[in-house]
Amino acid sequence: MYARYGDPRMKEFVSVEFDAIPELVSDSEFRSFVEAYISEGCFADDRAEDVVQGIADVRGRRCPYPVRRMNKMLTSLQQGERLLVLTDDPVAKIDIRHAVRANGDYLRCAAYIGNFDAFLIEKGRAHDGGVWS
Repeated sequence: MYARYGDPRMKEFVSVEFDAIPELVSDSEFRSFVEAYISEGCFADDRAEDVVQGIADVRGRRCPYPVRRMNKMLTSLQQGERLLVLTDDPVAKIDIRHAVRANGDYLRCAAYIGNFDAFLIEKGRAHDGGVWS
């Protein structure tokens, strides 16, 4: 059974704490290279290519597709590699945070840019697509 908004079981959900690594990428750098990717279709900054090993651009897709796509792409990455997820689905931005935590991955950065959310997720322990696949 699924918990609905207002259901007392919703308090069981906990927020994800960010595992910020300042030397990896700052919030302003993250915003700038995501904005550059959106406007140019590629990363203008070479440093961004070192930070991101995969991109899941799921804007325009609705839940559960964004989380499933994220999990599928994470299975192809090695531990420690990072995935950039772009979504405009308001439900996905909640589900992504929970899936990251449940799968043992790390949410390194998150930002609301324009009309979509961007997440930088680092693959943690090896997993087979996670509990949200």
